[in-house]
Amino acid sequence: MGFFRKIVYGVSHILDLVGQAALVALMVVVIANICLRWLRIPATGFFELICLLGAVAFVFTWACTQIQKGHLHIDALVSRFPERVKSIITILTHFLSVLICAVISWQCISLGYALWHQGQLVSTVVSLPLFPIAFIISFGVLMLFLTLLVDFVDLIRGNKKQ
Repeated sequence: MGFFRKIVYGVSHILDLVGQAALVALMVVVIANICLRWLRIPATGFFELICLLGAVAFVFTWACTQIQKGHLHIDALVSRFPERVKSIITILTHFLSVLICAVISWQCISLGYALWHQGQLVSTVVSLPLFPIAFIISFGVLMLFLTLLVDFVDLIRGNKKQ
């Protein structure tokens, strides 16, 4: 599991850097759009580019946030239970998280292939294909799935306290 963890964590950190760069690029595009509108210079394609950069910035940072335990963990009700019940609930919620991420990733891949074969576009202005966005989301959720899977295996083995 150590080698698998290193690969998953390494790829997750690279995706996090890509997501951060996409967020910076998104801010630059938004500012450029505002400035060009203020100067009354027509520009096309900003909306599509913002959607693509937003998808990258949003989804590529999920896995690294999971590694850093940065997601919200609300345990107001669970904290009142005995330790054994807390452990069972934690294992169950991690299992459900792994399962949900696997299904979402699989469905996004299916959607991406369907859009690819249909040739659907985001808009007629820029002719940006829609299927890469589905694949980007699928890859980001897949990496979240893998980090959750590593956490789940650690939890089952008793290596980590969640």
